[in-house]
Amino acid sequence: MNILRHDRWYTEIMHTLFDYILEHTHKPLDTRSVGKPLFRWISANFYTAARQGIRRILLHPHVRLYRIRAELGRMDWQSLHSRVTTNSMDLMNKESPNVFSTYLLHGQCRPDSSELQKNMAYNDKAHAMRKLNDVGVRMRMRNHRDEICKARKYLETDTVPPKKKVMWAYERLAHMDIDKIDYGALSVLPFFAGNDLEVIHFHCLLALAETIEIFYLEIQIGRGSPQFSVWWGCRSWSESQAIW
Repeated sequence: MNILRHDRWYTEIMHTLFDYILEHTHKPLDTRSVGKPLFRWISANFYTAARQGIRRILLHPHVRLYRIRAELGRMDWQSLHSRVTTNSMDLMNKESPNVFSTYLLHGQCRPDSSELQKNMAYNDKAHAMRKLNDVGVRMRMRNHRDEICKARKYLETDTVPPKKKVMWAYERLAHMDIDKIDYGALSVLPFFAGNDLEVIHFHCLLALAETIEIFYLEIQIGRGSPQFSVWWGCRSWSESQAIW
């Protein structure tokens, strides 16, 4: 039941996203989540057969594990993030998976936190391939760990990073009230090692999966867009009354 519910919600958001893009030009859209390449790719694949093919790929059990679908299909989301993010950022000596995927970072607040009232959740996609033995999630998690450590030093010494603004998510995850940081892969895509067209499909599929993830989990894009998910796709399934 949970898996079927997840698949229904996921599909509704995907179709809503396609429909909204077809109703707009790229300029009026919030480009923080839908860049021009993804906008053009969705516009070129708006017809029913293409959508069905994309859905089959994104909900294939090798891409979206049954465990993830079952967790995200629950009605009670009180401990959702801790159930989905099962790998500790503190145990980086245990290698992160060397895969291309969407992922979720989860910062758990201390029970006696003095400032922060809620946990921190952040999701993104990992598609970097600069090194043969260190790509995707493995490279991204190391980068996150290093940036969070830098942000923590800036916060502890009350200094401003030179010539570079620290991303707001790093500031939050580096906060003294955050007890631990965990991460988990949500959708894992195989890399299409073929011609340039297949590489374009790979990047756009992963970008689409990331966008759906943001709307599904109702995670903010940034400080200035608290209603972004509602404006887009989440209102298509918000009546499900999932409990946080």
